[in-house]
Amino acid sequence: MVKRKYYLFSFICLIMICFTSLYLFTMQNDDKTVNANTPLHPKPFMNFPAQIRPSEYPSAPQSLTATFGNGQIVLNWMTPTSDGGYSITNYYIYRGTTSGGETLLTTVGVTLTYTNTGLTNGQTYYYEVSAYNSYYYEGLKSNEATATPMTVPGAPQSLMALSESNQINLTWGAPVNNGGSVITNYKVYVGTTSGGEEYSP
Repeated sequence: MVKRKYYLFSFICLIMICFTSLYLFTMQNDDKTVNANTPLHPKPFMNFPAQIRPSEYPSAPQSLTATFGNGQIVLNWMTPTSDGGYSITNYYIYRGTTSGGETLLTTVGVTLTYTNTGLTNGQTYYYEVSAYNSYYYEGLKSNEATATPMTVPGAPQSLMALSESNQINLTWGAPVNNGGSVITNYKVYVGTTSGGEEYSP
């Protein structure tokens, strides 16, 4: 009878140990499947001062730049000076329409460039980038970079020419599309044959 109780107690202890080990293993490996298309769940940075910040955190990506295009902005940056002792696996791209108002836009893999398409010409965008390493830590954000996508303006509308004594008066309407920026000047082209107009400052 005593042996049966001993065996039963030992069996219960073994079951408890197995469940405890399984729980700890699950907790340690939670949220660890990471790729460029999977939302990441970084450990909170906690805003540690630099002198006591855990060494496993990557430093900030360097020299972030933003270059405008037609409805798009191209970001380029350099790798962090420190990866925290673990290889960089992803970068977080943050975007906002006000300085300091950036929120997470997307994640990319191990690359140093990103093209943000489908943007509104004339709208200013602000960006920051942070690195994420294989220890599942997100590091500091980069410098803030900004750009305003734009393109060439549309053609002036309803051009009319009216001759008067020894001069010709031209009138026209503003382009329907300013390309994302304020119209500041117009160029007038003149020629003596159709299609032979040239610009003469």
